[in-house]
Amino acid sequence: MSDAFDPTPYTRAPLLNVASAVTLGTALLVAMPKKPEPRLAKAGKRLRAAVVSLQQAWVESDAATAHGDPRPADQAIDNSYANLFARLQAYASLDPEVHPKATRAAELISILFPTGLTFLKLPYVEEWAESKKRLDRIESDDLAKDLDALAGKEFLGEVRRLHERYGEALGVTKVRGPAEAASIGEPLRKVAEAVVHYATQIAGLYDPDEPSTLDIVRTALAPIDELRVGVARRSAAGSEGSATLPVPPVPVGPATPAPAGGSASPGH
Repeated sequence: MSDAFDPTPYTRAPLLNVASAVTLGTALLVAMPKKPEPRLAKAGKRLRAAVVSLQQAWVESDAATAHGDPRPADQAIDNSYANLFARLQAYASLDPEVHPKATRAAELISILFPTGLTFLKLPYVEEWAESKKRLDRIESDDLAKDLDALAGKEFLGEVRRLHERYGEALGVTKVRGPAEAASIGEPLRKVAEAVVHYATQIAGLYDPDEPSTLDIVRTALAPIDELRVGVARRSAAGSEGSATLPVPPVPVGPATPAPAGGSASPGH
């Protein structure tokens, strides 16, 4: 390996996505020289804070995405209707001469489920509308008492509860904010900036008159080099695609301490 050291590549952030940014930041902190001087220690703290913030935003983004997915709510309302229907069917199958309420169970099925459960296969919003129509009919015709007596009050209660949740998941009964999902763009950019700032502090440790500093610098910056090699290999193989989210290069000036508090850049 040549003894020449060029700090230029470390004045720009490598290509990063969320996963690689978290991994790189962690690896750089692990490789930090022991007993770092104050400026390097400060840069390390900034990098650590940026990585932690990105991890938190990542978790929140995943949770918000899952919350906005109507499929779990759709499956839940489907199951609740299937359970209520099955209870009524079971009662209707009894001999009406022995169990007179079996006739009423059959009547409720014809009123609420004239086509069985086929409405549960409709597109989400249409299914919600069909569900609302049935609940409105139950209310207007005072069918709840009979349903509770035949199926058990818990079954209609579940249909009502999950219908409301379904409407919220679809944004029908509760308007979802335009930015419910946590943005990870800014936290990702801050990690990129913190990586560059930290790398320039490391590069500043190199002293041509002290050859031992070259090994220290190369070891501390190795995670960046390894990441770039990996990205280059995937790119050459044509598999990089959308797996990596490019972060615009972050130019930096001389290796100076960051100001207090850090700086921020811009149907079925």
